[in-house]
Amino acid sequence: VGRVGVKVLSYDVTQPRRSVGGARRWVKRRGGVVDLITRSGASIVGLQGTPRRANDGGKTVRPIADLKKRLTGFGIAGNVPRVKAPNAILYRSAMFAAVNSGWGSLSRGVAATARCKRTARATAAWALLADRGTGRSYFVINAKLSPDRAPSGGQRRPNCGSQRARQARRLIELIAAANTTGAPVILLGNLNAENSNTREQTLRILAKPTTTASHTVDLDPSVDLADDTPTLNRRWDRRRRNDVRRVDYIFHTSGLTVTDQKVMKRFYRYGRLRTSPSTHYPVTARITAD
Repeated sequence: VGRVGVKVLSYDVTQPRRSVGGARRWVKRRGGVVDLITRSGASIVGLQGTPRRANDGGKTVRPIADLKKRLTGFGIAGNVPRVKAPNAILYRSAMFAAVNSGWGSLSRGVAATARCKRTARATAAWALLADRGTGRSYFVINAKLSPDRAPSGGQRRPNCGSQRARQARRLIELIAAANTTGAPVILLGNLNAENSNTREQTLRILAKPTTTASHTVDLDPSVDLADDTPTLNRRWDRRRRNDVRRVDYIFHTSGLTVTDQKVMKRFYRYGRLRTSPSTHYPVTARITAD
């Protein structure tokens, strides 16, 4: 990587569902997803909401196969067929080789409640990627934590806040257990946590050095945790009032440096509509080694 660094992207592409229609169907918006990834120039991409098969408005679609076909030059690691809401890690094959990969549930021991019923969907995929030019390896982990049934909207006690905090601790434990080589860590994901919820500890847990039985995990966010630039648009449209909160993040080992980061907002025309390909915007960062 050296001085030029490696550019990474995190993007929740919104998992296809039977109930969607029109411009929100996967077959309509997949071209926009591919265009955003290509325009970003990222060499490592973490995607959330990418099942191998899904019901999309009553028809079966295969998001991973679609992306693999359209994103030439990318390898895919960490996408597990049996996971309900899988997370995929994509990497440019000319730049990186996948040394190892795996996944883990973040919900073991995290109890669901009447207000937070979807804890089972919290998962993380990981891959150890070796730079073909420099030999440097990166431990890349891509996670999605439990969402609230409705946007928290800054409420002091979000529905799944305590569950996400426990999942964040599970995430730290997974990094410590799986990263056996001690490679620099890059965490990508839709954490479904916003810093405006003053009583939710999820982001603070991830940004705090944690010592486990194996080693210390010390992560920094790519943006200040006071940054409220929205990454979620509740209507998929260009109206700023529908940009409601920041829930998508990139974290990295303290020994790495972020030289550039941004939220990519781009809209595409589908028939008469001009809309985002997902309810989330991609976030990017350029990361260099100290």
